[in-house]
Amino acid sequence: MNYNSAEELNIVYPSGLSQEELVAILSEEPLYRAKQAFLWLSRGVRSFEEMTNLPVALRERLAEHFNGQVRSSRVENEFSDKDGSLKL
Repeated sequence: MNYNSAEELNIVYPSGLSQEELVAILSEEPLYRAKQAFLWLSRGVRSFEEMTNLPVALRERLAEHFNGQVRSSRVENEFSDKDGSLKL
């Protein structure tokens, strides 16, 4: 079977969720925990371990729920041009 996109596989990445969607996923947690996680995601955190103001158990639960993936893509290389632009 050949898949062309994450949607075809029904993969959901937390970095693409709205705050309301994250609140629903973390419905068993206090509301402020979902807001904290959303703030980390909006800042571009690369792993759940970096979400240091969340309890370790919650970070582990998030990692398990999302198969350890925070973002739908990852930067392999960064190059700066002389004009100051950044190429990924």
